[in-house]
Amino acid sequence: MHLHSRPLAVAITLTMSLAAGALAGCASVAPRPSGLETCARNKACTVTGALSVFGGAPASSALLETPTGCVALALTEEDYVRYRRTRNLRVQVTGTAYEQQLMPNLLSYSLRDREVGVGMCSSPLVIYVETMRPR
Repeated sequence: MHLHSRPLAVAITLTMSLAAGALAGCASVAPRPSGLETCARNKACTVTGALSVFGGAPASSALLETPTGCVALALTEEDYVRYRRTRNLRVQVTGTAYEQQLMPNLLSYSLRDREVGVGMCSSPLVIYVETMRPR
């Protein structure tokens, strides 16, 4: 009896070890840093993510979705035209982060020389884009 129980105990231990290793591998996957976590109000930052642009009135809207969150973008009129109807284009943007203007019934606002549509992202920041490059 003792000889037969030893292989069973080894098999159970091996199975549990493999299952624990597989579960640990799944739990340890962290989102890839996008740069969004380093952005601060009134500071320059660089962020990589998926660009989506939506045309509309009173203002078009642009957003960048990253593994760590979503942020609104203030683009030039030329960029709104160039990227209109773009969905999930992987880009890297560099610019200055500003506090998003969020008030009841506010649809858009001016940020320096650009219009920003609101309500697309929950981030308290909007990035005034200086450069944007496909990745």
